Amino acid sequence: MLGDSITDQAVWSELLPAWPVVNAGRSGYTTAQLVPVAAAIASREPAMVFVLTGTNDIRDGYPPEWTATQLASLLDAIESESPSTTIVVQTILPRSDRLDEAGATAGAIEAAATSLGVRVLDLYSPFNDGSGGLRSDETTDGIHLSSAGYQRWATLLITELRRP
Repeated sequence: MLGDSITDQAVWSELLPAWPVVNAGRSGYTTAQLVPVAAAIASREPAMVFVLTGTNDIRDGYPPEWTATQLASLLDAIESESPSTTIVVQTILPRSDRLDEAGATAGAIEAAATSLGVRVLDLYSPFNDGSGGLRSDETTDGIHLSSAGYQRWATLLITELRRP
């Protein structure tokens, strides 16, 4: 699991007990900062890497196109080091505090991954409360997930892990 604080704060051994998961979440990291982390992870030739990044790009004022470009570099770092690794890019979660930017960034992430032939797991749509934010019971602060939010995410991940 590669990502920012949302990834970092999860207890993956409890959420996905049937799978050996390495938590490579880095609190506060932007997509560009995760590129060398991705390369280091890929050097271990993991079977799969789930990527969740982009919300800190919004925090730092980067446009969706920047996130998409950095994501392409991150994916290249994984693919060049470990071509047999299955990569699943996840869209960012909704953010009611930055509604337009979050939707646009989620769309840019999905488009970039799709254009590069990488699997996409949409988190934006299933977590959207209908007004562009996270459901109140699934967040602790409007950005990070609560226990219920992590449970929902784990359910989506399990479906993806079972895909051929």
